[in-house]
Amino acid sequence: MNTLQEKIGKRIVAWLETRYGHEITTNRQERAMRLVEESIELAQAEGVSPIIIQNIRNRVYSRPPGSPSQEAAGVMLCLVAWAEATSHDLELISEVELDRIEQVPVEISRQRHQAKADLGTALPVPK
Repeated sequence: MNTLQEKIGKRIVAWLETRYGHEITTNRQERAMRLVEESIELAQAEGVSPIIIQNIRNRVYSRPPGSPSQEAAGVMLCLVAWAEATSHDLELISEVELDRIEQVPVEISRQRHQAKADLGTALPVPK
């Protein structure tokens, strides 16, 4: 059986590479920042208040950092639990979103990313 990562991993890496280049695609902090952004957007969509997000951030940063692989596993488990609680098919919604973003023109993707970089929340897009 193919995992979700095997099914869409190459597509998302190719999409990232064509828009932002290898450095941004493979930068661990950049990938973590985008994960935080998407997690906050999901929380916002589910009605979680900014105050709760701030309290979670404060709690997390009051403790020593964990291991990236263990924390990534926690992210995946939480996402699967969210999908189960909301009756979402992660494979389906991932493919739908990837189909959608593949249609966004490269220059628009770069402009959006550069706007994040201008705020200090992303690496700058290479010229």
